[in-house]
Amino acid sequence: MTTTLSPFQTNGLKKLTTIKARVHPDYYRNNTSLQANLLSELTQIICEHQLADSDYSTLPEHRTRFKTDEDWLNQFTVGGICKYFTYLIWTETVMAGNLAKRVEDSSVYLLVVRLEALLSTPIQSYQ
Repeated sequence: MTTTLSPFQTNGLKKLTTIKARVHPDYYRNNTSLQANLLSELTQIICEHQLADSDYSTLPEHRTRFKTDEDWLNQFTVGGICKYFTYLIWTETVMAGNLAKRVEDSSVYLLVVRLEALLSTPIQSYQ
């Protein structure tokens, strides 16, 4: 299903890219106050800008098609990025530490870089 993005949602996506430097693994490891606030900040951006997408059940099966996590993350669409962030937020409630693990393995950073690249081209909708 394709969804048209509102200007409000596009602004939320742009807001997500502002966390790029803070989710670089080297910066994150040395900043305990960020570690405590990142989940709250992501949740606020995703929910406030209506970007949550709980249909993330296909994420694990798509991962198996790629040799590396970086290859997998680099093919994400805007919709896939929203699903992944939603997944991180909700799994953190049952698997504490999962978000930190994804920051430390560069997954969150790579997704923000991917989102920046996607936002540099006109986005009318996402899947």
